[in-house]
Amino acid sequence: MTTVVQQLAADVARIKRGLSELLTRHSRISPREESEYFIVISAHGNNEWHELSVEGRRVQAAVKADYDHYSALVLVLIRRLTTDTLQQYEAAESTLRAFIEQSHSTWCDTPAQALAKAVETLDSIQSLLERLHSAEGEAIVVPDTNALLAAPYLDRWQFAGLDHITVVLVPTILAELDELKISHRNPDVRDKAKAVIGRIKEFLRRGDSHSGVPIMTGKITLRTVATEPRMADSLPWFDAMNNDDRFLASVIEQMRLNVRSNVQIVTEDINLLNKATTARISVLEPPGT
Repeated sequence: MTTVVQQLAADVARIKRGLSELLTRHSRISPREESEYFIVISAHGNNEWHELSVEGRRVQAAVKADYDHYSALVLVLIRRLTTDTLQQYEAAESTLRAFIEQSHSTWCDTPAQALAKAVETLDSIQSLLERLHSAEGEAIVVPDTNALLAAPYLDRWQFAGLDHITVVLVPTILAELDELKISHRNPDVRDKAKAVIGRIKEFLRRGDSHSGVPIMTGKITLRTVATEPRMADSLPWFDAMNNDDRFLASVIEQMRLNVRSNVQIVTEDINLLNKATTARISVLEPPGT
């Protein structure tokens, strides 16, 4: 079972491999040429990066894209931590981008020195996640609407390698079910939605759904989320008017609260799968489909 922190650590390992290729195979550094007429003093350093080759530019683009996705998610996860943590993140983020983009001068004398500093900086960003309060070792699955319609019996849900699961229902999905039971043009879909809602209501009568109610003792717990996600605090490419994006923003909020647990969505929607992959969210197929 892979936790959110471990997922991001895998991203870090991949980014490090990209940095190693960029800095040791394609990058060169030399002292800035001094002018006989004036002295240049730079806050960024006294050494200059050489222009990258075309192949080096391609590697640079790949590393930057990887790091962009990673850093965007890390920032969302730590955004509500203390001011000093955010300041540390911003300083480290700026330092690492300078090694990737190579658009300023540098204090490093060699690419190997730059790589060591870049790796150290990336590790410092990853370490900020340890400051988040989190449940430990849960297996949290967040279904979309289609998953609930495809596998409507939550008390029968099983996934390989997960002995106990916590099913989390977020506001976007509950609202979609309510809309389907009333207004969908297909009566079969309306009936399925009504049946799913009826089963959920039966489960919710067993206790406080915000804390979690048992569906199958020792195997399946159901939890509901009451609040809508703060879209302005989520990934910048999410659209607040798009239900898939609102759903994924709620999932990322679960990741923030449970960084030392396993958090996955359950869907068979290919478009949602594509968005989830870009957002670094793991995906399961509905059981039995």
